[in-house]
Amino acid sequence: LYSILRHLQQMLSSVASIGGQNAVVQGLSSHEGLAKRQFFISSFYIFILASFLLSITILISADFIAAWIFAGEHASAIRWLIIPIVLGALLFFFRGVLTAEMEFGALSIVTMLTGLGAALVALPVGLVYARGNSNIMVLFLAVGPLLGLIAAFFYVRRQGYFKGIKAIVPTGATRGATVRFLRVALPSLLSLFLTLGSVLIVRSYILRLYGLEGAGQFDAAWSISAMYLALFLTSLQSYLLPELSKVGSGYELHLALAKAFHFALLISLPLICGLVVMKPLIVSVLFSHEFLPSLDVLRWVLIGDFVRVLGWVISTALVARADMKGFAMAEALWSMIFMSVSLWLLPYGL
Repeated sequence: LYSILRHLQQMLSSVASIGGQNAVVQGLSSHEGLAKRQFFISSFYIFILASFLLSITILISADFIAAWIFAGEHASAIRWLIIPIVLGALLFFFRGVLTAEMEFGALSIVTMLTGLGAALVALPVGLVYARGNSNIMVLFLAVGPLLGLIAAFFYVRRQGYFKGIKAIVPTGATRGATVRFLRVALPSLLSLFLTLGSVLIVRSYILRLYGLEGAGQFDAAWSISAMYLALFLTSLQSYLLPELSKVGSGYELHLALAKAFHFALLISLPLICGLVVMKPLIVSVLFSHEFLPSLDVLRWVLIGDFVRVLGWVISTALVARADMKGFAMAEALWSMIFMSVSLWLLPYGL
């Protein structure tokens, strides 16, 4: 249940943030002075408006979402999910600002506090859930982003943003800055919606075929893959996205990409090979022995991780160069292939 609610929260936070933080990073990294301030204010109010509209939509359609995913159950939890969704969207925005400013120390602290917040409430949430209150799962999803958001706001303000009312009045937003933001954000939103939406459809199908236990087995394999790669790839993207937004084209761009590919391969190959060898131990430590059947899924996920590393570098370069048509096309193609093949093969086994 937690894995499904978490995925729903991640997807809808991405929708509320109009595609995550990439557009914020790309825009702030490629502007200076007054144009940079106008872009910041414009993108901030787009985040606020999108979060408000999405919250209203979720309140109205919670019963429909619950009927589609949970066969009519947990509609109340989906309504409460609005809180972590909005917190997650704002955290995306502040992380984007810090990434554009290349404040990697601040980013690491924000990330650690986000994880710490979830860890602090994990045991109380588990105990309350064991007494039959499934809505408590939403608290698990909200506390992490809340701690991270408070820290992120502090660091963003230290960079000169949000200092005084005049710094964030809506009149500072301009049509040109809004258009520049949406030109990168909307294709990112489309690709994220396709990617996360296709995975959500697959998770929902697994839930119907194999129940919450099957959904948990799938999530264990998927989360381990995403977690160990994120340790490396998120850090690489945090550096690569603003860096590639600034470099010129031709030889300079080719040189930067070549370094990124070499570094990605040098780090990812030992990681993947190490996980192949240690995956039974890792599953037992991070989950429990009841999740050992997820190893059948994990071995296939690991094969794809090698290609995913190279794809991550390419997609980051496309976003940095604002080539959103190519980025959206690649993401859409991946989503369609993944979803269609998964729905075809799932009836034969997880």
